[in-house]
Amino acid sequence: MNPVQRNQPPYEPPPSYEDVMAEDALLGNHTVQSTSANATGNLKYQTCKAILDGNYDKALKTISDRIKQGEKISSLSDNLEGRALQGDWEMAKSLARQRLELGHT
Repeated sequence: MNPVQRNQPPYEPPPSYEDVMAEDALLGNHTVQSTSANATGNLKYQTCKAILDGNYDKALKTISDRIKQGEKISSLSDNLEGRALQGDWEMAKSLARQRLELGHT
């Protein structure tokens, strides 16, 4: 019996890895593969704080640490991390301020 005969939807394959990565980049989602949520939240907070304090070397170090821990961060993203990696510190400051105000760390 085929799926239609059993009243089941036809099989749809899962999205490819590239599609998932592209969607994550567009939505600003970053999944953590090997660290706890608390440790990641702390590093995200440290990134925001460093950017707002003008300590760009520390901000880049915390982003680097997050990447080493398995977080997906793209330098092409139009989010705080992407803007920092691009050197667009004014936009990164604005995004860091928003992120802290909204509590998204």
